[in-house]
Amino acid sequence: MDCENLVETVWSDAQCPMNCFIGEPTRLTGFKDSLGSLKMLMSNTLNKERAVILWSSVPSDYASFRGCDRDALTLFLERGEYSQFLSYCTTYLQKLSECGNLNAISIADFQSDAIQVIYSFISSKGLTANKLFDDDTYKLLAALSCNSTRGMSMFIQYLIQALAPKLKSERTLPDAIRDYIDQHIFEDISLNILAGAFYLDPDYITKVFKKSFGDSVKNYVIRKRIEKAKELLSGTVLPVNIVASSVGYENYSYF
Repeated sequence: MDCENLVETVWSDAQCPMNCFIGEPTRLTGFKDSLGSLKMLMSNTLNKERAVILWSSVPSDYASFRGCDRDALTLFLERGEYSQFLSYCTTYLQKLSECGNLNAISIADFQSDAIQVIYSFISSKGLTANKLFDDDTYKLLAALSCNSTRGMSMFIQYLIQALAPKLKSERTLPDAIRDYIDQHIFEDISLNILAGAFYLDPDYITKVFKKSFGDSVKNYVIRKRIEKAKELLSGTVLPVNIVASSVGYENYSYF
């Protein structure tokens, strides 16, 4: 009863769902083993929320379980069906819970499968995961993800929400890159700068840009700068060195 009151108090005061795990009474000499048993109980009881759970009420053996369908998850990402991806993950976790297979091993396996699918997809799109998922929120959610279905769902949802805005289609991505170049044409612009701006691999930017416009990023930048320089040289009385500097060439001789 005291545990139930504690669980409800924490929920009402902090909106934090917690569980209490109760084992057998033990002597001080057996406390470490008892605490270890409770930690194991916690890691294998992931389908409960705001509950008081007795050690004696949880089975020690778990049936074998079927892993998630990685091909289906990959297909959802390739089609841009992010809501279906999240729905599949939620349903899979629910099924694990319903059949009594939601435990430390099965949820860790699911996390591994989902992350591998997402990271493989990211790599195929030229994105760099370490730049895309590199903040305190990612680290916190990753650490909590295997503690409960709620934690895992929040983690997967965070990954998808961070990923989706960066996944521009093959048709729109080159246009976005070109627009960015046009807006910064007279500044220091390079493949590495573009890679940082779009969270993409430099080689991937080179490939999609040339495929769409038939020219390299470097040649496109040179051509745009020369066009602007021609306008300035023919339509103003600016000295050549000033024209060179204004279109992004600090090296007058090179210009």
